[in-house]
Amino acid sequence: KKETYEERIKEQQLLYTVFNLLNSNKNVNTTLNNIVSLLPSGCRLPDEISARITFDNVTYCTEQFNESFHFLNSSFQTSSGKQGQIELFYKNELSEKTIGPSFTEAHNLIDTLSVMLKSWLDKRETERNLQNMLVELEGKIEERTQELKKANGKLISINKDISDSINYANRIQRAILPTESMVNEAFDEAFVLYLPKDIISGDFYWLHNSGDKVFYVCADCTGHGVPGALMSMVGNQLLDYIITDRKIDDAEMILHEIDRSFTKMFQKGNIEEGLRDGMSLSLCIVDKSNMTVSFAGAYNNAYIFRNDEILVLEADRFSIGGHGDEIKPFHKSVISYEK
Repeated sequence: KKETYEERIKEQQLLYTVFNLLNSNKNVNTTLNNIVSLLPSGCRLPDEISARITFDNVTYCTEQFNESFHFLNSSFQTSSGKQGQIELFYKNELSEKTIGPSFTEAHNLIDTLSVMLKSWLDKRETERNLQNMLVELEGKIEERTQELKKANGKLISINKDISDSINYANRIQRAILPTESMVNEAFDEAFVLYLPKDIISGDFYWLHNSGDKVFYVCADCTGHGVPGALMSMVGNQLLDYIITDRKIDDAEMILHEIDRSFTKMFQKGNIEEGLRDGMSLSLCIVDKSNMTVSFAGAYNNAYIFRNDEILVLEADRFSIGGHGDEIKPFHKSVISYEK
């Protein structure tokens, strides 16, 4: 059994010696010499042998190659369709003894070599194809990575520009809001809770102190972020114009004027139906001389805390602005207050 095992090992070495011929482009003579040395004990190849291996239109021949009438040949085709052929030419007729005990028939040798050579070539082609695919894939990945890096760089730059613009817009928006000192000058004890959802906001508050009367507004414009902030700037300017410049001091008249101005402003231009945007707000006018609060609201109520009770000043159930030219019947509530 040991001798049989050793013979099989030599057979494998013999076959791979033939495969290395195609892999290294060595001369067939060298390969045949190696085959002779690897034959099992007591075996030999016939004298004056010529060999030829053809694969993919490339031919490998022994030196002083001669064809004869005594030959073995076997053809094969790889998975990719490439053709191959192994041919052995002998001067004398073959016998089983000249081939060796490992191959009981002469044609088994050449057919076995052919099958195993095909298998090895298929494996080599598969490996090369996979390697080429890998190189191509790595190239595409690298190209895509560079594109993503370039796109990411642009996004970072654009995001920085947008962030810088929004942060600067926040400074502008806060500049028009009443300062803490203005609020404290109007009231002995007061605070403002202002928590915008985004950096800039559609919510704003407004205050005007004329001495005897203090006007203050809490407003919530349509949208948030940039759209809401633009609406808040419009609302702030309208309040300045109506109350500070025109000196209108009636709560329901102020809401009527700001609603009319808002609607008219957003019906300009080429927008067929105008914008439906607007805002909800609550307006309080504190009359310090008469100790009263005059309130008018558009969707936003006002609340008075007195003796552990909450008094609700109801707002009208429609907003400032929006679509249509209908006159909205805002009304005011007047209530006395205590220090």
